Amino acid sequence: EAARISWSPWRIFFRVTLPRMGPALVAGSVWAVLVASREIAVTDIYQIRTMAEQIYLGYALGAGLDAGGFLPVGIGTVQTPQLVLFLVWLMFAAWLAMGRISGSLRQRNDPGILDGSQQRGSRAAVWATGILFCVPLLNLVGRAGMRTVAVGGIPQQRWSLPNLFHAMGTALRDSWPEWQWSLVISLTGAPMLLVLLLLVTCVASRNRAGRIFFWSTVLQLGVCPGPVIGRGLVALSGSSSGALWVWLWDRTILGPVLASGLYLWPLAAICLWSLLRAIPENLFDVARMNGRGEWSAWIVVVVWNGGRTIVGLWIFVGALFFGELSASHLVRPGGIDIVPRLALGKLHSGVDEVTAATGLIAAILLTVVALLGWWMVGVRVPRSAGGRVESEAMAERAGPGFFSG
Repeated sequence: EAARISWSPWRIFFRVTLPRMGPALVAGSVWAVLVASREIAVTDIYQIRTMAEQIYLGYALGAGLDAGGFLPVGIGTVQTPQLVLFLVWLMFAAWLAMGRISGSLRQRNDPGILDGSQQRGSRAAVWATGILFCVPLLNLVGRAGMRTVAVGGIPQQRWSLPNLFHAMGTALRDSWPEWQWSLVISLTGAPMLLVLLLLVTCVASRNRAGRIFFWSTVLQLGVCPGPVIGRGLVALSGSSSGALWVWLWDRTILGPVLASGLYLWPLAAICLWSLLRAIPENLFDVARMNGRGEWSAWIVVVVWNGGRTIVGLWIFVGALFFGELSASHLVRPGGIDIVPRLALGKLHSGVDEVTAATGLIAAILLTVVALLGWWMVGVRVPRSAGGRVESEAMAERAGPGFFSG
């Protein structure tokens, strides 16, 4: 407010807004680098020699295993540690940046971060991002609705809406088992991951050692490329000879669920951590004063205050489970195929209208589901530990949230 008296909107942006959003920009950039370095779908199509792609190719070509079964022979013994250390450094930078974000955004007396002209700039950025996302989506629409017809004996390509719907129907009909398996893996893996994360965060909230363990898992799994996780599970399954384990590994979706869960653990943990930071610490104190134990207070406060948000996070993580390929691709049992693997295989053999329709359906479905989940994550109704809606005065007096230490 003080800056608006004498400063122009652009000067406010560069002197007030940008310094406070700097940690967010760093964290977002680091996360984008980590995601690009861990996945294999785009790099496999364009044959980009990233570490994840080389590990996947080594597995696909039947290369031997070293380093306890995690890395393929052929990747330089000097180059690989350097890359891993670089990724660890990037993840550590993101960790520090997230701490800076939480500290700067919780200062109520600072000038607004996205007020006035900044809100208009934010809306413009959202529109620009939407347009950037719609360009490949429209490309899929154009390719899926295109069909070659003979006009006067001359083949010509014509686009029509019935052709688009016909291609989408054909894509669903021909790949219906893959859609079913992807949905089953998503509905099974997402709640299991969130329940496990809730238990881990409950333990981590008790002492510093628990928080160190929590963030250590985020750091270690956050720098592991998807194929490394998949190959680690393959090595683990090879060393286990129990009849029950062999049956679960070869006949069920255990492998894809474990691989996708480990791959998505860092992102889900950060989202859940942000949710728990928004719960005032005094609600836990009220629950303890009412005679509840540590576990009981944790369940009542977190579930009651963040029930809708946890459901939204479950939907969001479920969408990520549905589209995950980098880790689960190496551990799929025979007879179980998923939509991302099907689309990747079709893209290698050329893009026709059915392939474009498959990508279009998946893109629309996952985007809508993820946005629905993220909207539910952002809508929170503060409640007290006893179940009553918390007053605004109590919300203003609320101290630092969970994990503030």
